[in-house]
This record gives sequence, structure tokens and C-alpha cells, in this order.
Amino acid sequence: MSSPGNDSRISDSNGSSQQSNGNAVTESQSSIRQEARPDLVEIEDGFESLKSSEQQALETLEKIAETNQVMTPWSELRIILNRIVSKQSRIMDPKLQDSNVRNQADRITADISEILQKLEDCPFTIQRVCELVVNPTQHYKTYLKYLRALQKVNWSSWQEFVDRRRNAARERTEDDSEGFYGTVSMASTVPLSDNEETNEDTNDATEQDKDRPQMNGIEEPCDEVEQNNEQGDNTIEATESREDDREDNKEDNKEDNKEDKTD
Repeated sequence: MSSPGNDSRISDSNGSSQQSNGNAVTESQSSIRQEARPDLVEIEDGFESLKSSEQQALETLEKIAETNQVMTPWSELRIILNRIVSKQSRIMDPKLQDSNVRNQADRITADISEILQKLEDCPFTIQRVCELVVNPTQHYKTYLKYLRALQKVNWSSWQEFVDRRRNAARERTEDDSEGFYGTVSMASTVPLSDNEETNEDTNDATEQDKDRPQMNGIEEPCDEVEQNNEQGDNTIEATESREDDREDNKEDNKEDNKEDKTD
């Protein structure tokens, strides 16, 4: 008969065996994933060596990443960026076992270098560019995803971005203008139906109500103001009528006096 201590040891031994098997399965699954997706090569700590060899350059990029203020001329800044990206490529090259993945990474790196050379001034996303180059593992685990992201944020200079935004805004304004006048032109040529002709006066009155001014923020039509104006007009007309009657009476009295004197 086994003692409780022996049972405990047997249980621990089985647990350790199961845990060991679990680790083996996890490592096997990771290996299978890497073989199935050779493009998912992780950066890990591969760029740590650049912190000492490119310390001054990385500090320059870190300031831009933190403040978005560019104090370094673009002619110097693009050399720094190009140099660091090239060194990152050389560090990762031995890890890219698949030839297709390596060729793809080389093409993207060359494209980034070409874009940096063509830009007349810094890209409008320069802060994001510096964030990626300084600390790529903070944003992406795999090397190819990092390269693709860096490639995308380098496409346009700031001036090109501003010009493109202005052109887009101008085109939207022109489209809106053409759409408005086109609608007016079409509306003027559409014949009215019988019902529309019958209700034309009613619609005009409704539109007039909408166009009335808003007094003190009140949206309803200003009927009280119009009623007061109408009452004032009626009062003026009544006063003028009474004055006319008085003048007529005066004239009649004068004529009567003349006749009496003649008699």
C-alpha cells in the first residue's frame, strides 16, 4: 500500500510530465506557423545594437517623434533616415530564410530610399516616420509589416500634401456648384402637374412664411407684429377720414353763411 507522500510524488511527476508535453506542443505549433508563414519574421531585439552605433541620429529622430518639431534640415534628415533603415535591413537579412520574403523586403527598402531622395522637403507625416524608425517593435512585431508601414507614410512631402488637399477642396466646391445650378436648370424645365398648379399659391405662401425673419430667436412667423402694423394702418386711415369730414363740414358752413348774407 502506498503512502500519501508517494501518491503526492506520483502526482507531481505526472503534472511535470504533462507540463513538459504542453511546452513541446507549443514550440511545435510555433515552428509550424513560422514554416507556413515565412514572412512573419519578428524583429525582436535585433535593432538594439543601433542604440549605441547611431545614438546621436536616434536622439534627433526621438525629438521629432516627441515634439513634431523639425530642427534638422531635410537634406541631413533624409540621410539619417536612409542610413538607419539600411542598417536595419542588413541586421534582418540573415533572419529572412525565404528568398521571396528577402526579395520583397529588399524591394520595399529600396523604394523607401528612393522616396526619401525624391522628396524636396520632409514628409507631412514626419513625426510618424520617426516614431516607426526609432522604435519599430513598439508598433509592429514583424519586420515586413514595419517596412510596409514605413513605406506608406513616406509617400508625400508636406507641400504636396497641402496642394493635394487644396485641389480636393476646390474640386468639391466646383462639384457642389455645378450640382446646384444643374438642379435649378432641371427644375425650370420640368412641367407642373395639375395638382402642382392648383397648389402653387399655397406653396408660395408657405415659402414666404419660411422666409420671414426670426424675432428674438423665435422660429414662428411674426403674425403679432403684422397684426399690430395692420391695426396702426387702420387707425391712421380712420383719423384721416375724420379730418376729411371736418374739412367738408367747414366748407359747407362757409357756403351756408354766404347764402344767408346774400338773402
